[in-house]
Amino acid sequence: EPAWRAIHCAMEEQEITFAAILNALAGNRLTEYQKRSHTQPLHFLAPALEESRVERQTLNAMMNVAEQHKALSRRAAKAMAKMFGTDKLAPWDEMAAMPPQGKAIVANYSFNEAIAIIRRAFHSVNGEMAEFVDMMVEQRLIDAAPQPNKVMGAYCTKIPKTRTPLVFMSFGGSMSDVLTLAHELGHAFHNWVMKDMPLAETDYPMTLAETASIFAENVVRDALLEEAANDQDKLLMLWEEAQTAVALMLNIPVRFEFERAFYEQRQQGELTPMQLRNLMSETWKNWYGDAISEPNDLFWASKLHFSIAEISFYNYPYLFGYLFSTGVYAQRAEKGEAFYEDYKSLLKDTGRMSAEDVAKKHLGVNLGKVDFWAQSIAITEKRIMAFEALVNKLMH
Repeated sequence: EPAWRAIHCAMEEQEITFAAILNALAGNRLTEYQKRSHTQPLHFLAPALEESRVERQTLNAMMNVAEQHKALSRRAAKAMAKMFGTDKLAPWDEMAAMPPQGKAIVANYSFNEAIAIIRRAFHSVNGEMAEFVDMMVEQRLIDAAPQPNKVMGAYCTKIPKTRTPLVFMSFGGSMSDVLTLAHELGHAFHNWVMKDMPLAETDYPMTLAETASIFAENVVRDALLEEAANDQDKLLMLWEEAQTAVALMLNIPVRFEFERAFYEQRQQGELTPMQLRNLMSETWKNWYGDAISEPNDLFWASKLHFSIAEISFYNYPYLFGYLFSTGVYAQRAEKGEAFYEDYKSLLKDTGRMSAEDVAKKHLGVNLGKVDFWAQSIAITEKRIMAFEALVNKLMH
């Protein structure tokens, strides 16, 4: 809490500057869009949708389903709060590690142990995926060792000429770090599958970029759940699931709804820091409801995503990726051995098709309808219910 409040205080001291940044970026974009609208109106969401290769109908369907299931996402937050001994989740606990229960010791994993876990899980999909992990390790394409001047976080990139994927992160030994490593190796596998394709066909949008990474997380998480020796081990995995659901099904919609409302109001003029704080607070309460102790009314200042000059609405693709990948993962059980080759084909098409076309070709679904998104959330609901049941069992 002291760290969270210190950051909040620092943002407050510079809120005029942060407000100026947001107003200038949005104002410049809106002016540009107005000048481009001499033939037909250009909505402020249009460039982001074009960048993401999705249609407005798809975005609306996804957000509507997320809104309809706010109560489910709040349940995940409340179950997390119960483990902290409170009835509401505090903002500073939202991304915290799972608190140890009783005398249980939170496991710490070495890098080699993490690689072994991921390799084993990948092998359950196909041996080729396990061989890919071996190649990444043997060729030293994973830079995970913590260094004095190395920040936290992780990302995957590639060398265009050789198509060599590279993973960077600061591995700290937690279960969250294991899943982060799996996530980035999922990205790396996505790039590796496309290595023999024309470079122009390998540039996939953010909406589809999370397909392989979240798929990899799901594979590892489910494998560890099956191997769990006791309820404590299961709880740790389900905690990660609940935390992901809160982050992507509550926090991401907050970012999107805030930014959309901001752009609507920005068309009439600049917003003051207080107006921005009130708007963020209202949006936060609308989504989190009674599941959180207080809103983060300066989130618009502290979250870098709102201040990226190159792109607006750097938020909804995360929710898209989470739900889309969950839908793809569900095909694994249905297709059996045929799944792996179909999965690789899907990944290859992400750089040369729209999201709707990829979904229609490989999943046989219409992303513009709520059915697909509701099915993905139904899968998440089962995991949240399992988390709630285990929390209630261990907390009583």
